[in-house]
Amino acid sequence: MWSVRYNLGDSFKSCCRRGSRHNNWAWRNRNFWKTSELVGAEHILARRAINKKVRKTFLSTAKAYLDFALSKKVDILGSQPTAENIAGSLFTIEGKALGNILKAGIKSIQGVLKPAEKLEGKELWFMDTTSSAQEIITLFAAASVVVHLFSTGQGNVIRHPIEPVIKITANELTAKRMPEHMDVDVSGILKCTLD
Repeated sequence: MWSVRYNLGDSFKSCCRRGSRHNNWAWRNRNFWKTSELVGAEHILARRAINKKVRKTFLSTAKAYLDFALSKKVDILGSQPTAENIAGSLFTIEGKALGNILKAGIKSIQGVLKPAEKLEGKELWFMDTTSSAQEIITLFAAASVVVHLFSTGQGNVIRHPIEPVIKITANELTAKRMPEHMDVDVSGILKCTLD
């Protein structure tokens, strides 16, 4: 899973760089999401905000999620990491958050979007969403996203009727168990067998 997240982040870095120079290049905009899965590492990611206003908005978005959970007496540690994450050896919410930071690459965060808000600018943006795969993909489709790169370790059968969903796994067992649902198997990176 770490290799998928790192490689997605590395791809975003490359795509954002190219997009800065070529306004109509297809990959000029990058989004990342899942407010609930950044808890415990949001302060690290906030350092990459383009300015103080974006940093403040990003941190207040994460805090609002935590405050909402606390107001409902919900223990987020009961929902993140998920049972599937734990089965895949991801045991803490902080560990999951660090992995999600890797998916975002290294570019500066340009701003914070509300759910389904259309992205107007270039480079890297954060969208405030839940961690529900079905909801996220629909929100991004509503925001005019043209393709969704979906990393998964344990596997997910999610698809969308409008937005293409490209599922990527670094888990060899998942790739073998669910070949009809996995589009890209990068497990060879972990074994140094993938060119």
